[in-house]
Amino acid sequence: MFRSLSFVCFLLIGSTFLDAQEPMTFRQKVAFDRDVILDAMYRAKTWQESQHDGAVPTNWLTGTFYAGVFACYEATGRQSFLDASRDWCEAAGWSCGERRPLHADDICSAQTFLDVYSRDRDPKQISSIRTLIDTCYFGRIEIPYKLIGNAIWKEESRPFTGRNLWWWCDALYMAPPVLARLGSHTGDDKYFELLHELYWDCKDFLYDEDEKLFFRDEGYFEARTPNNRKLFWSRGNGWVVAGLVRTLDYLPADDPMRIRYLQLFQEMMLRLAALQDEADGTWSSSVNDPAWLPDPESSASAFYTFAMAAGINRGWLDPRIYLPHVVSGWEGLLYCLREDGKLEWAQMVDASARQGRHEDHKNYAQGAFLLAASEVYKLDLTPEKYREINGTRRVVRIAKEGAWTWYNDERVVFWNEHLVAGMVNNSGQSCIGLYLKPGGASSKRLETYPLSSWIEKDDHNNPALLPLGKDKLLAVYAQHNSRRAFNSRTIDRNFELGPEQEFAHSAKLTYANLYQLDKEEGRIYNFFRGQGWNPNMVSSTDSGKSWSEPLMVFLSGDQTTRPYVKYASDHRGRIDLLYTDGHPRNEKKNSIYHVYYENGAFFNSRGRRLRTLADLADDPLLPAEGTLVYDGAGRDGRGWVHDLEYGAGGLIAGAFISSPDGDEGLDLRYHYARFDPKKKRWQVNQIGKAGPHLYVPENHYAGGICIDPENLNVVWLSSLLHPGTGEANGTGHYQIYRGETSDGGASWDFQRITHDVRHDHLRPVVPRNRPEGMEECVVWFRGDYRTYTDYDCQLVGLVPPLEKENKAPNRRSKQ
Repeated sequence: MFRSLSFVCFLLIGSTFLDAQEPMTFRQKVAFDRDVILDAMYRAKTWQESQHDGAVPTNWLTGTFYAGVFACYEATGRQSFLDASRDWCEAAGWSCGERRPLHADDICSAQTFLDVYSRDRDPKQISSIRTLIDTCYFGRIEIPYKLIGNAIWKEESRPFTGRNLWWWCDALYMAPPVLARLGSHTGDDKYFELLHELYWDCKDFLYDEDEKLFFRDEGYFEARTPNNRKLFWSRGNGWVVAGLVRTLDYLPADDPMRIRYLQLFQEMMLRLAALQDEADGTWSSSVNDPAWLPDPESSASAFYTFAMAAGINRGWLDPRIYLPHVVSGWEGLLYCLREDGKLEWAQMVDASARQGRHEDHKNYAQGAFLLAASEVYKLDLTPEKYREINGTRRVVRIAKEGAWTWYNDERVVFWNEHLVAGMVNNSGQSCIGLYLKPGGASSKRLETYPLSSWIEKDDHNNPALLPLGKDKLLAVYAQHNSRRAFNSRTIDRNFELGPEQEFAHSAKLTYANLYQLDKEEGRIYNFFRGQGWNPNMVSSTDSGKSWSEPLMVFLSGDQTTRPYVKYASDHRGRIDLLYTDGHPRNEKKNSIYHVYYENGAFFNSRGRRLRTLADLADDPLLPAEGTLVYDGAGRDGRGWVHDLEYGAGGLIAGAFISSPDGDEGLDLRYHYARFDPKKKRWQVNQIGKAGPHLYVPENHYAGGICIDPENLNVVWLSSLLHPGTGEANGTGHYQIYRGETSDGGASWDFQRITHDVRHDHLRPVVPRNRPEGMEECVVWFRGDYRTYTDYDCQLVGLVPPLEKENKAPNRRSKQ
């Protein structure tokens, strides 16, 4: 039949992690076809039933399997799943037995008894488990070891507490859903009260607040992996999150403790999503250290996929964040499912992370798979539904490595048929990345070219780029205050690099900003930080082959106070400067000013001449001589510039951050400054929340903001919070937002672009002069950004994607 053939073909293809902005692939469409999911359910159920030899035991292993079988009935309404569940319960006499009445494992089976009861409402189906709980759990002060039968503690007895009764994290799947179901089905709150008392004592004991994961038991508190990471067992945490779903499903909406369970669930889901393998969508047996045990572990992967899909279906999790993880998780599970329904790569009964084998299987893993299948089936996911949830924008990779500071420009340019970006790679080499415009004639599609002969891992060292017509591209770059020189290269249209040039300077340099003015016969200006740590400038009349002696533009303070400047040019005859008194770390009232250069002189915003170039040699500008745009002494606190752009008719717009909490930088704000050429004045409005700083001690490093140079009503920004509401974005990472104003910056509407639980997305920039087909184009870097000298990032952006190459399945195992 067609669904079986599709299923088998799908398994042969493999899996690929789906970014939130990527459309579903054909094989993902097949994987989420309800007929395929139903086929997988039947195969998994039938295979496991074929393994039963005679009487089917009543224990936690088969109990988990039949919990999955019943979940498939609830999802699909297929009678055969209900019949199989009921038949097993009947064979067990609706009794868990009383071998170890206080051991959570030995009441796990009652979950299915209670599930079938929810359908049949036959009192005999729950009388045994109700009697067991009532007589063995309530009024108890101590736990005799003989009644629990197996525990990490070996005393004759211990107090009746959650940490002693449920001493291992697996118990949070085995027992809590039983108590929640009893409370719901009987209407007696005593079961909920007992649940809360035991659950939260266990959680307080076994949960690691830093890692957001559970230790298996107290014996692992000090255990470490070979890579010196805390040891967290994947399936153990799978038991926990699956148990949370199955407990929350039966907690009353008005239960005062419900919010605590939900918050724990959401906290763990965020952590676990970040730990999912991007290559195949599964999780390792060592959930937080997959480098130690890189192979997939299917039972934990099934529990996590179940929990995430359930969270989406119930409205507990944001589908824009978690749906890509469910898609990839389900793909990964189907890769582990053999054509006959056997789920492989399932770690055997254990208590810790351990190397698995391809052929390993277990009945609880089959049950976990069925739980996942039931929730994936409920999603009823189609490519159209996926696109409706996650939108049509696609984030594509532009360079495999790269980061930048926002004080070098242009960072990204369109040149001939290419988008070219300047960055520092993860090894510390200044580079350019080439991204071919779709339909371009060049065979070079996605390439990186090293520029610097030196290595210095520092994001301040990214090059500034300037197209010199269609035949040459000029790149200028400097190290971060470590050499008395800057370097340059030219690149021809075939992307052959010219020799590296070095231009000596009397002081150590940082930054490069290149602007060419047609009205000055093509003279190029390079602005940088140089003598006195102040903004300096040099010029070239021969396309960068040689440079003039430097001029200090501003003189500020005591040789260490350093104004920060953002530049913009019309490339005809004018260059504008938006700048600060200094660094916000040092200047408690760091204000922002504006001047512009034109026809050999500098002017304030109203057009009053301040200095000629000749004047600068002996009398540099003082920062406060410019037009005050923003007063850092006000209630919004010190400022720091981020962008400056031109609009039509002399309109100018700038973007900057402020720090209302001063030195702390935990409440950074984005602002928009707009100069009205008719009224000759600046208007400043808050755009939104930037959130806290990226790291200490750079307490005023925000995620970054830029203005669209071709539409000054649009900004792109990075924030840990929703910039409009100030609410956390649900990922724990900085995300990209698009903001737009229709009233000159007084109010803003925002669209969230990224939903990444693994990486920060930082420092967006929008290139100017975008060609047809790239009307919306913005580039930023994402990755692990720890400091400006310690990062592992890549350049990405919203640009039309290149044709994808066919990729072979990327399995982690070498077996």
